[in-house]
Amino acid sequence: ETGQAPERLPGEIIINITEDGSKVVNNQPLSNSQLDALLTRIVNLFPGQPILIRADKNTAYEHVILVLDLCRKQDLFNISFATTASEESSTGGS
Repeated sequence: ETGQAPERLPGEIIINITEDGSKVVNNQPLSNSQLDALLTRIVNLFPGQPILIRADKNTAYEHVILVLDLCRKQDLFNISFATTASEESSTGGS
């Protein structure tokens, strides 16, 4: 409720994690191995690449940790977190 939308960094990669643990980058669903391969390419081309991990309150913590582990495996440490606003919050809710 108190979070603010972070300012986007140039070239930032956004990894969306859905409630069921699916990972989506640029509107493309990715398996764990596909995400790992993408992160490998990113770190080889752009060391220090900023990553934004975004999930909502219904996303199990284990899914977020899995993505963090994939980032750590590739030595990606420039990571930010964001949550998606619930409809109740964004519409004023009762």
